Amino acid sequence: MISATLIEATSHTALEAAAEKAGNWLVTAKPVIRGMIALFDMDANELSGCDPRTFDAAWPHIEKAANRLHQQIEDIREEAICDHSVSGTSEMTEAEWDAVEEFNDALRRDVVSVAMAIRIVRSEA
Repeated sequence: MISATLIEATSHTALEAAAEKAGNWLVTAKPVIRGMIALFDMDANELSGCDPRTFDAAWPHIEKAANRLHQQIEDIREEAICDHSVSGTSEMTEAEWDAVEEFNDALRRDVVSVAMAIRIVRSEA
């Protein structure tokens, strides 16, 4: 039988509240997302008319910087999800573990993805 505390912690109301709080990761990530967008926009504008060899030489550096920024965005989202996930204990039953996993999976699905966050920030510009 699942404990009352766990039932409350994994309820639909708790999930909505956790998803809303975890969804605030976008506020923290916006400056990083804007930086990544600016990097790609600068790349497109600054390098569009340059010699192809210059572009080929510059692109790996731009791509590496963009990948680092993208990883930072993913890390911010993941940290927000972890901060609002339900944790289990070794004393939990299989049914309790299932409830925790179901809650955490639903939370992960309910929080805006990195790709969607980038689209949101781009549309705000």
